[in-house]
Amino acid sequence: MLLACLTVVTLSSASIILFFPDSVATAVLFSTAEFFGHSNQRVSQTINVEPIAGQLKYFIVLVIWSMYLIYFYKRQLQQYFHNLLLDFRCFCKEVTSFCWQLFHRHPASVYSFAIVLLLGFALRYLYLFEPIRHDEAYTYTQFAQRPLFLGLTQYYNPGNHLLHTLFVHFSTLLMGNEPWTIRLPTFLSGLALIPAVFLTFTRLFSVHVGLLTAALVASSSPLIEYSVNARGYSLQSLFFVLLIALATIVRNSENRAAWCAFSLTAVLGLATVPTTIYVYAMTVGWILFSALFDDSKLGLLKIVKLISGHTLVIMLATAMFYWPVAVVSELHHELLSHLGGFGSTSIQLSRSVTYLQDLTLYLTRDLPTPMTFIFGMMAALSLFMKSTNRLHKHNFFLIAMLIFLCLYLLHPVYYYFRIWLFLTPLFLGATAYGIVAIGSHLALSAGLHRMLFLWIIPLGCFFLCSTFVFTSNGVRHATDTGTFLGGEIATRYITELADTSDVVTTGIYSSANLRYYLDKLNSTTKLTWSANEMASSHRIVIVVNTLYRENAVDLIEDTLFTTGLFSRPVLDAVFDHTEIYIMERQGDPINGNS
Repeated sequence: MLLACLTVVTLSSASIILFFPDSVATAVLFSTAEFFGHSNQRVSQTINVEPIAGQLKYFIVLVIWSMYLIYFYKRQLQQYFHNLLLDFRCFCKEVTSFCWQLFHRHPASVYSFAIVLLLGFALRYLYLFEPIRHDEAYTYTQFAQRPLFLGLTQYYNPGNHLLHTLFVHFSTLLMGNEPWTIRLPTFLSGLALIPAVFLTFTRLFSVHVGLLTAALVASSSPLIEYSVNARGYSLQSLFFVLLIALATIVRNSENRAAWCAFSLTAVLGLATVPTTIYVYAMTVGWILFSALFDDSKLGLLKIVKLISGHTLVIMLATAMFYWPVAVVSELHHELLSHLGGFGSTSIQLSRSVTYLQDLTLYLTRDLPTPMTFIFGMMAALSLFMKSTNRLHKHNFFLIAMLIFLCLYLLHPVYYYFRIWLFLTPLFLGATAYGIVAIGSHLALSAGLHRMLFLWIIPLGCFFLCSTFVFTSNGVRHATDTGTFLGGEIATRYITELADTSDVVTTGIYSSANLRYYLDKLNSTTKLTWSANEMASSHRIVIVVNTLYRENAVDLIEDTLFTTGLFSRPVLDAVFDHTEIYIMERQGDPINGNS
């Protein structure tokens, strides 16, 4: 029976691969798209159907083989899922037991954390309604706003963080296209990061380290910015911390649910930003190091077998997630660039050292130099401290940083610092570990020690860091992703000013933002960078973003536009770091006579 079914499945698969007509595959795709409300014409205009149709037969074969394996291994699968359910109950019991014990033994710490969480929420909420930035507007208009068959397959640049795009798609579908709804997934992930670091670093070190780390994360300028910036980096940081938390469990347990949760978290991180491969390597490296030096109950051989099996599953699941992208968008170019091809592939030690120094400054952005120096010293000190937790003999920070540096030096990346945002909780955790260690030695009495780490240091650090964040205005004026502070009010002004014969142009840092606001207002104003369209217009409206030291003349020259038919740009209005210039036609739009 088994042999007969295997023969049938094999022959069926071979027949489908060899003889399945592309016309039938195309018809199936169009029918599926039409079922979800997308016309054949729209599908044909927005996506190349041919490569998808060519891959459909392989997908059908995969489904056939999956059904075959499920049928013949149904008893084993039933037993596995039964055991998985039992392990899941044990896993949930362990997690809830840890949380209950934490509250029972350290109620004051939990109350202090609740204050930190509330303040962290308030700090992020203040920036939630800021004008939309270029990158997040581009994420929405080019990916999240579009049907999923486009949003999750278009990867013509690394800016499409697929899982984040999926969340934004449903967030805006349910609640509209306001800036706060576009930012809602990253806002929630940035907020969830605070309790995640509290619980993780409490388990990894102590409740004092966890509390101080939560306070530093809650008041961190880069983490606040990317909690209200619709990109996938905050979500990636959350998955990193969750991986660390799960690593503290799986390193000593064969619990299937815990290992499945570990693998699922890794897949979700990779589906968000492919650079999560660094995150996974750092976490797995610590688990292997623990087993190698007899700091694991399972032993090295068992750990290696478990990690190998789950790594294979993670690779397969991630490959399936990116399969549509690979077919439609030639993933091998863009994905590989996102994994590190931004910069040079050769080791340039001096440049790498400088870059990593600047990265440290970025992680402590908006803090004064003395405070940055102290944080750096405390973090460096923590690398050489022996773990005081009886469950973990080896310092996680040291092992994780050594793995990261090795990977980085093997393939140095000189790109935007935001791609390393996931290091921020790790850096702040190391800083907290160093501060607590030094503070413990300097405490004069038990009473002082208790007050020092429950209230004075955590809340003091939060309020101090928050003050610097406010006074520097670093979150609002951060220019990493195209800040356009006067975007909405400028767009409203332009919509009232320009008629159908006018055109609007702007620089690269304001292009997607302006397009978003024009679409949101249902404006008929034409936004263009075409020299021909400018030449045939009645009037040119130039939007200048002064945060990037733009000027109207340069923006016009960048379009290769001959300005002989028009007056020089005249300043018409000024908004928040935004200037509106007008160029009036002086000659005939056809022959150019004055």
